[in-house]
Amino acid sequence: MKTSTTGSSAVLVRAGLAAPCAVLAFAASTALASPSLRITTPPVVQLAGPSGPAIDPTSSQGQWFLNNNGLEEVRPNEFHDNIAGNGGGPNNSRAILGQLVSFATIPGTTLLTGYQIRASITNNTPNSSGAWERMRNRHQESVQQDQRYIGDMFDVKLTTHFADDGILGNFTPGLADIPSSIPAPGGSGDANVYAVNHDQLAWYSFAPNPAGGGSYQVPTWDFGTILVGQTVSRLLDFHTHAPIALSAADLANLNQLVASGTDLFINRTRDLKIGQYVQDDPVLLNITDTGIAYPNGGLQNPYGNVSVFHNIPAPGALVLGGVGSLLAARRRRA
Repeated sequence: MKTSTTGSSAVLVRAGLAAPCAVLAFAASTALASPSLRITTPPVVQLAGPSGPAIDPTSSQGQWFLNNNGLEEVRPNEFHDNIAGNGGGPNNSRAILGQLVSFATIPGTTLLTGYQIRASITNNTPNSSGAWERMRNRHQESVQQDQRYIGDMFDVKLTTHFADDGILGNFTPGLADIPSSIPAPGGSGDANVYAVNHDQLAWYSFAPNPAGGGSYQVPTWDFGTILVGQTVSRLLDFHTHAPIALSAADLANLNQLVASGTDLFINRTRDLKIGQYVQDDPVLLNITDTGIAYPNGGLQNPYGNVSVFHNIPAPGALVLGGVGSLLAARRRRA
């Protein structure tokens, strides 16, 4: 059964699992989940700060986002696509799935002007096995948790770490941890592409970079509420800052990605929040999720190239189980 979620272009695919009561389970020995883990402070430990915006400099409430109307909101949990036996479930690396569905070139040329990815998130939190590895990020936050959340994921957001927001100068203050392998015209540190249809921007901390501070600059999409056993999908649009020349091999690879439905999105538990930004472009550089547990799929570092965040019910609604800053004026790039 497919339905459209209210207020977004998300598509909901209902699987055959009944949604249980929300459970905050303790990882003891057997049934561990494709984990949704707490990212508030604590249990997150900070070695360099601040890690959050002015409203919450220590990120005590989790990952922060900025809406187009200037209002800020936060999410306390992050969901990962671990492999079964390593904290994952039956969907394995495809619990967070990114598939190239189309790309555009200037007619009569091999100059790439953009592409479209279908992002799908499957809530398989109850059906997993094995233990997950420690979470950490580039800005010196880390956490080792023995708890996971099981249940419906509310107000879900997905962030992409390989594209900027298309706003001139917005990325420059942060400096790139790892510049894109195919430099964009007009300055180092920019991504090859920018997001077009995103809903918010997520906060990224610049620490421990010398610049310090942070900024709302990571493209973010709303996925609504995802019940246990359901998959929600959205189309994410990206444009190039300037046309990118493709070789015959590049074109063949893009066509193969479209035909195969290969997974481009990676977010194992080695990644905490937005671990590192900007990451290399997975489409242009053929960085795919290899489906292995660790390191993070095909990435050459321990950080994911996307992240998924969500709300959970109020603490009084949980069942314990187991043992053990106003927006500045902006100018979008043409």
